[in-house]
Amino acid sequence: MIKDSKYRLLNLQIDEGTNISINKDLEDLRNKKNIWISNDIEPFNRLGWINKFESTISVIDKCTKVARDIEQRNPSSIVFIGMGGSIQTAKVIQQYLNSYDKHFTIDTTNPEVIDGMVQQLDLKSTIFIVMSKSGTTLETENLMHFFIKMIKDSGIKNFGGHFISISDKETPLQSFAEKNSFLHILEGSKDVGGRFSSATAFGVLPALIMGIKPEAIMKINDKDEVNKKAIKLTALLLNSIKNKKRILIDLMPELYKWIEQLIAESSGKDGTGIIPLNYAFNGETRNLHDKSATTPIITDRIDKYLDLKITTPILMVGCIKNNINNVFQDMLAWQISVSIACKTLGVFPFDEPDVQSSKINTLKILNDSNQYSDGWIEENISNSSIEEILELFSKKSSKEKLIYINAYTSDFLNNVSDTSCNLRDVTNKMKSKYWHYDYVVGYGPSYLHSTGQLQKGGPKAKFIYLYSDTSDYRDKPMYADLQRIFQSQLIGDFKAIQKLRRTVYIIERSKALKWK
Repeated sequence: MIKDSKYRLLNLQIDEGTNISINKDLEDLRNKKNIWISNDIEPFNRLGWINKFESTISVIDKCTKVARDIEQRNPSSIVFIGMGGSIQTAKVIQQYLNSYDKHFTIDTTNPEVIDGMVQQLDLKSTIFIVMSKSGTTLETENLMHFFIKMIKDSGIKNFGGHFISISDKETPLQSFAEKNSFLHILEGSKDVGGRFSSATAFGVLPALIMGIKPEAIMKINDKDEVNKKAIKLTALLLNSIKNKKRILIDLMPELYKWIEQLIAESSGKDGTGIIPLNYAFNGETRNLHDKSATTPIITDRIDKYLDLKITTPILMVGCIKNNINNVFQDMLAWQISVSIACKTLGVFPFDEPDVQSSKINTLKILNDSNQYSDGWIEENISNSSIEEILELFSKKSSKEKLIYINAYTSDFLNNVSDTSCNLRDVTNKMKSKYWHYDYVVGYGPSYLHSTGQLQKGGPKAKFIYLYSDTSDYRDKPMYADLQRIFQSQLIGDFKAIQKLRRTVYIIERSKALKWK
């Protein structure tokens, strides 16, 4: 235990051998050497994020010009559209700054959520920023065309004057943006994957628009400080690998979601992976005084852990809430630490080989409406309550002590910071009675671009899909396509999990929220 004049904290002790090993891997990473198992992807072609000084200056210069132009136009709202890593940095910045009045982020096809957001927009004075590395992301493409149609219907012919694109070079999105004279067309970096793209245009433009100073972004080039943070984070991740591959994260929700994707998509392969557990769903009922606890905790909430005499490692990370000037530096440290941890797991961190199954299923369903009618979900909803299913789980002898809850529900809006109060209440009840399970909770379809890889490529688990009926939107022509995509994504992912022979149920949301 480390003591100082203000706090008595549990901190992580790093033995000399581990420290030397981490430093060696860190230096190899900085030099873009391959420290992982062989893969069809050349690691050098995915390490464009590791040393960013000159490229960051160039990105900041280009994005500053765009941000100034947007400011001069004085739009009533700015809407960021994207999925997964393309939009996660924008969501992190938005929550850090509590910037929900003018800035909106959309990473769902849920028609009820989109409808709620549309009601808050003056389309004639709104700018949409469409973000997709591949330029072919199903959800992003359809959301873009949804808003293009709305703008056209409002009487605006040259819709391109309301749009900005961020995509890699020579993608379909970039071609579409050029053809339709988008306000600005920014390029990502082909040697940087989506979840590692915080310091590219995908993260820099939203940060500048929302008021982050360039010097805060440039903190990623403080090599000594980044390395110091990365070494501590790596040590904690390696500790989690030794202790059931679980890690409990007690950080602000959007920062947690970014870290969740980084860990889950990078490490969840070949039947293994680190399981990132959200404190909001797993910690409130966890007995932190239990000396047998081994799940490491990462937190920025120092006061919660004062004077606790527990044996599990706790790391107070540098991303203290509201310290927005450190966020890009902290993200880089996380990217380094997760990449090194993947070496210990024996997995390649820069691909996502198991996410295609859901995408392929979804496209098949969309192209064959006869096979999966509108009533398919209703026909496959379980008659059991969530409590009855959990009771059934607990009676079966199984090593699968992990439950994924994939919620295709409408009890939240994207522009509200506290997004999951009802679901959190249910999960805490689950945790209090069925304490021997860990729970990973995500909203569909955004989890497909986050924990989706871990769910299919990682350790075996059980699955519960929560569904709230959106069939009313079938009769609203503007929303019918989004509603169909939303349902098809649930069915497509459900079928992918079934094919893996996992235990899986669909439960209607109202039944899930009823608890004895």
